[in-house]
Amino acid sequence: MTRSDPTQTNAATIIRRLVELLDEDHIAAMIDRPIDIALERFPCDDAAGYSHDRFHRTIAEFLRHLHESAFLCSRTLSPSQSLDEAVALLEQAYQGTYSDGYYAAVQDAEDPSQPGMEVVLTRLADLIKTRRRDMYTRWVIARHLDPADWHTKCALAAALIERCGKWLSGQLQNCTPDQLADSVPELLTIELATNGQFQPLDLST
Repeated sequence: MTRSDPTQTNAATIIRRLVELLDEDHIAAMIDRPIDIALERFPCDDAAGYSHDRFHRTIAEFLRHLHESAFLCSRTLSPSQSLDEAVALLEQAYQGTYSDGYYAAVQDAEDPSQPGMEVVLTRLADLIKTRRRDMYTRWVIARHLDPADWHTKCALAAALIERCGKWLSGQLQNCTPDQLADSVPELLTIELATNGQFQPLDLST
């Protein structure tokens, strides 16, 4: 392909855009920081002691607080909606001190040896960050890679193989760009994980 090949130009544009959108500082500022601020501003008085009603009320109010103040697309949840979402999140992904899931969060909240509700809300905030980061990354990939045609995906694969080829398994190192054209998201993940951040790529030569 020549310097003026539009496929190479398009691939370079896609990679530059991915660099911007998947930059760690950008993601932290867009997703993590608003959640951290919301957590800091949310009133949580562990001195009040544990009760199951208070536990439910606190996690529900915290979820509603996040939706209204920390998410790009804000919405107002009813108390029942926010409680259902909070309980579902805890059940699916909460990692507690002694076990995992919703009842692990209850154990942490009622543990007198620690600031229970503060611990639960901090861990709940962390798992929400992780989920929203995953959702955002999937959106970026779908938005910028899915519409690319086959030749552009081959050009992207070639550039990424050149950058992170030494981190690929022996079998993958022997693959050609067209064989890995459908694995561009995985190659992108490897590149970001091994180098931390892209440097601008020159795909015009």
